[in-house]
Amino acid sequence: MTDISFFHSGNNAALIVKVAELGYIKPDDSVLDATVGVGTWWNLYHPEFLITNDLDPNVDANFHKDFIAFPDTWRDGWDVVCYDPPYKLNGTGGPSDARYGCEDKVTVEDRKSLIYQGFRSCSRVVKPGGYLLVKVQDQVAGGKVHWLTQDIHDNAWMVGLTLVERFDMPPARPQPAGRRQLHARRGSTLLIFQRKVK
Repeated sequence: MTDISFFHSGNNAALIVKVAELGYIKPDDSVLDATVGVGTWWNLYHPEFLITNDLDPNVDANFHKDFIAFPDTWRDGWDVVCYDPPYKLNGTGGPSDARYGCEDKVTVEDRKSLIYQGFRSCSRVVKPGGYLLVKVQDQVAGGKVHWLTQDIHDNAWMVGLTLVERFDMPPARPQPAGRRQLHARRGSTLLIFQRKVK
């Protein structure tokens, strides 16, 4: 693991440009976006060998596999896997959250379980020596801070991953008007893991 944590104040697309400039995505890499959604990661940098996946059949993607249970035939399949799960833990759900895959209201524990299952599934389809990019956010739900970034980091070794870089991004949304702020506002984090060579 590096001892540098980068602070990035741009959007996801600009962040992916930085990731590529640092060599974590190389021009000839095979890249799987496990949860592509509307594909905003690739607005500024587009890998030549990008394969997209999203469970939603209405999303324009190469595959529509469930990211928590990729097929065994995908094992060790990609140089780089990008995982931006639906990680919003609280709120009412609804149409405004559809872009983030969080339109259905679920419990905090169910959402966390989904994130961790997807993390394990994505780790299996990265080639040994390849990279897994994981977008996650520490959040407050039910008056409690849920340290998802640390949880993912702490469990990486169990699936053969080592953290090599992290990018911290500031909160994208302001505090809602009229709501008292009890906890520090937290932005999202992009964690970059490398899968151990067998």
